Amino acid sequence: MSDTLTYTYNSPSRFLKSAAQDALFLSKYAEVQKQTAPCFFWGTLADPYITARCLITLSNVVQSNFSLSPADLVRCLRVQ
Repeated sequence: MSDTLTYTYNSPSRFLKSAAQDALFLSKYAEVQKQTAPCFFWGTLADPYITARCLITLSNVVQSNFSLSPADLVRCLRVQ
């Protein structure tokens, strides 16, 4: 059994820059609901820098490993 999950998106996330306005399209994937929405988010960002920092933080959390070693698990069980 592999520990790797692979998701297939209908289209890649993208950032479109134009003279009139910039547009951010974040692709979506749903395991339960299969809706035909074109993307996860579309709209206007009030503060793109803060949004970028939040997305980086979310990426770091998703990449984290929250598993405990057997020794750590025993220590946690003894404390209770």
